Amino acid sequence: MIERFRRISRAPILWFVVLVLTGLVVYWTGLRIEYYSDDFLFLFDPNSDMSRVLFGFVHHRFFRPIENLLVSTTQRWVGLETWPIHTLSLAMHCSMSFLVYRAALALGLRLRAALIASAFMLVSQANAMAVLSNDALSQVGSTLFGHLSLFLLYRHLWPGLGQGTANRAVTGRYAGSVLAYTSSANATAIA
Repeated sequence: MIERFRRISRAPILWFVVLVLTGLVVYWTGLRIEYYSDDFLFLFDPNSDMSRVLFGFVHHRFFRPIENLLVSTTQRWVGLETWPIHTLSLAMHCSMSFLVYRAALALGLRLRAALIASAFMLVSQANAMAVLSNDALSQVGSTLFGHLSLFLLYRHLWPGLGQGTANRAVTGRYAGSVLAYTSSANATAIA
């Protein structure tokens, strides 16, 4: 079966679709978890000044400008519904699982090992709390962009077979790595 999967020309896209569908099945019941505990620190006044939301410590002492922007915008558009926050978190988590698959293949692991590693990343209970929490977008986003930065830097330094060392591709990977690192640093929760 693995050999048949390898022969499919769009196998990576198919595997990403499988990861997303599996993620939806696994995390579906948690997509509407309401605000609880310290999540109430992330309730924003819809009439507040955007600079205060982004750079001020409205109700908490965490500097999370990207998360503050996303959560306050969500609250402005759909009120206290949490499914948009969870859906975005799940999308980033599925992307991270797919990145594990791509990185495993780039490191020379067999296809079966890459599939198992990415599936384990998706359904591991160690990740469930971050994916299902209302105030963990910064954790999931920082993890995704940090690992993407490392992967692109790795591909920049060691392009792989058939990838060549064309200047644009090499420069693009390096620039992508720097951009992903910057996104990771801005998504990180700084207390």
